[in-house]
Amino acid sequence: MPTLLNISEYDAERDKVLSARGLRLLRIKNAEVRKNIDDVLLDIYTACCDCEEA
Repeated sequence: MPTLLNISEYDAERDKVLSARGLRLLRIKNAEVRKNIDDVLLDIYTACCDCEEA
């Protein structure tokens, strides 16, 4: 069974690989989506706009 440490290590490695391929990661907790979808959508939109300007 995976442990939290193993999951954290896996996440870090996956993030490194994706970033090396030019992808930007945006982490949003499920609870935040359920609690405040409007702000989550604004965060996603803002992140997309920031990428277009770069």
